[in-house]
Amino acid sequence: MDAASQNYSRGPASDSGASATSASSTGASSTGSSSKGIVTAIIGPLAGAVLTGIIAGSVLAGGAIRPGAPTGTAEIATVASADLTGAAGTLNPQSATALSAEARSCRAPLAVMTLSKASGAQGGAVRIRSGSYVSPSFTVSDVPQRIAIPFPTPYATGHGQITVEGAATGVQLTLTPTWSATTLQGMGVINLLWNTDKPCGR
Repeated sequence: MDAASQNYSRGPASDSGASATSASSTGASSTGSSSKGIVTAIIGPLAGAVLTGIIAGSVLAGGAIRPGAPTGTAEIATVASADLTGAAGTLNPQSATALSAEARSCRAPLAVMTLSKASGAQGGAVRIRSGSYVSPSFTVSDVPQRIAIPFPTPYATGHGQITVEGAATGVQLTLTPTWSATTLQGMGVINLLWNTDKPCGR
């Protein structure tokens, strides 16, 4: 997420109702002299190791999920301490003061994502539920909105679930990877992971 090009914002919205990579490998066999067999025996395992390294490197370069994460899991970032003032403006007003104080004191940082609409979609309105917290209603529009939420479980846990609730088309949440819903009518569940080494932001 490019923090410099996105702003925390919250637009008006109506209260809508709640809403692999696969890999393949090829093998080769050959007949001939024993020297060819020796070369094949040496190169084969090395090629496999190199291919595995390339695949792993590509995944990590794309900001992919930590090894062993369940399918469908996305990674969410922590609000930087310098951005807490702006982030507070997107929180539920009833919770904003307490959540901001927790984040500033490094007791419980806030998480951040960007909400946007896929090109050509009609949009709509959604809320984010994270643990017992429920966000304000956000309009899903062409203008990306950075949204702060508390983590759904204690920060040190490193994983949890949030739900996207409402009625909208073309919903996109910029996580890693981006979560999207072509049509949301009711609720969409997102499994999350996060690094636990930034209790005071990054």
